[in-house]
Amino acid sequence: MTAEGANLDIFHHDSKHTHAQIMLEYQTVWPVLRDRGLLLSGDVLWNSAFANFCSEKGIKATVVNGIGFTIKN
Repeated sequence: MTAEGANLDIFHHDSKHTHAQIMLEYQTVWPVLRDRGLLLSGDVLWNSAFANFCSEKGIKATVVNGIGFTIKN
């Protein structure tokens, strides 16, 4: 996957909930998520991966009932 082929509007993580797996998925999908694309993730309070990723990218992290979401700027 490359940024040149950015074509995803939405990505929803709901697989293995380890910090390493979540970060791998976020880092893999981020380059192909379109600008204004939505990244969703379940059970984000189980570990710090969602908060860490959003912090590293300088993007706003929003969590509602344990579901995290952010918009790629």
